[in-house]
Amino acid sequence: MAGKFNNKKYKFRGITYDSKSEGDYAEILQRLLKDGKIRSIERQVRFKLPNMDGNLRMAYIADFIVTGNSGRQYIIDVKGIVTPEMKVKLAYAQYVHNIKIWIVYNKGLKKFDTEFLV
Repeated sequence: MAGKFNNKKYKFRGITYDSKSEGDYAEILQRLLKDGKIRSIERQVRFKLPNMDGNLRMAYIADFIVTGNSGRQYIIDVKGIVTPEMKVKLAYAQYVHNIKIWIVYNKGLKKFDTEFLV
């Protein structure tokens, strides 16, 4: 089944990911975890976002939260492209929760970057 950007679900180690890119990045993170370069990985973490009337009907869902060996947490979103709407949602989530969201791209010079984690 394809998602809104024609992403096809991808299965890795019995877990279904929203896209092959997300699954590929999960494989990289699993290697880093196995090698002791990061402490933990969480997937699909929900951050509630209030709408204009203050109700919590919206949410930003992070692809991963990775805890580095220093204890620092990295909120990560794997993307092929970042639409204008997604830029607004990311900015809003960062503002509301006072967090930094790291965008990891599935192509280009920084494809599947992990340097910021270790």
